[in-house]
Amino acid sequence: MTTLFKNDVRASFKLKRYLKSVLLVQVTIFSACNTSSNFDGEATKAGRSTKPQPASSDQAGEDAKSEPPISKPEPKPPTTPSGTDGSQSQPPENAIATIRAALDNLRWNLPCQGPIDGSGLCRGERTVRDLKVLEGDAAVTYNIRLRFRGVVELKPYLGGQNDGGFLQIGGSPSGDLWNVYRLDISSPPQTYYLNRGLANKFEVSKIDFEKEVTATGGATFTLSADTRDGVQMSNSAQITIPQVEAGVYNGQFIQMNVVDIK
Repeated sequence: MTTLFKNDVRASFKLKRYLKSVLLVQVTIFSACNTSSNFDGEATKAGRSTKPQPASSDQAGEDAKSEPPISKPEPKPPTTPSGTDGSQSQPPENAIATIRAALDNLRWNLPCQGPIDGSGLCRGERTVRDLKVLEGDAAVTYNIRLRFRGVVELKPYLGGQNDGGFLQIGGSPSGDLWNVYRLDISSPPQTYYLNRGLANKFEVSKIDFEKEVTATGGATFTLSADTRDGVQMSNSAQITIPQVEAGVYNGQFIQMNVVDIK
């Protein structure tokens, strides 16, 4: 009886061990499956992604066909000035004729009014002045090439710019008593001095040069000469400019001529 009871206990113990081992295996398998599922879910939440696999050659070909080709922008043609060939268009003939009639042959005249004791000096007007207005549209700008010829005494000017010759652009006259020859254009505003040179040169000089100036329709050209003290150098050297003045001019002068208008 005792032996039979012990056998039954042993059998029952073995069955419990068997059932426990089976249960342990099931629990292990279930935990493994659950861990794999949680890993995948955590990976998705973290925003991680697996490395993309390269597309197959067929798929790559289809993608290339679906993408539109990239076109290069067409180069812009160069812009040209008012002329179709890139050159500046000419003003109408009537505008050219009007400008030429207004400006051609204008003069600065400072005649001698009597010698001063044979010193080479003479008396003259204190100042002379002349004004001309260009007729035309104020919205139109003209480039006018002018020629200046004459017999004058020279004077230094301060500031501004110069071309190394007789022309001074802008600036102001020095404080000495040598004559000032000046051209003022109102639009666009600019001042030109026409007898730039060394100071204290007790003689007159022959000038001959050209300058292109800019002016709009309606601009005023003001010509002025100022002896500063009513005394000037005479043309004792008897310098002549045959194309401008017949014979020897008794005094000083500048003549302005129109060379070109565009």
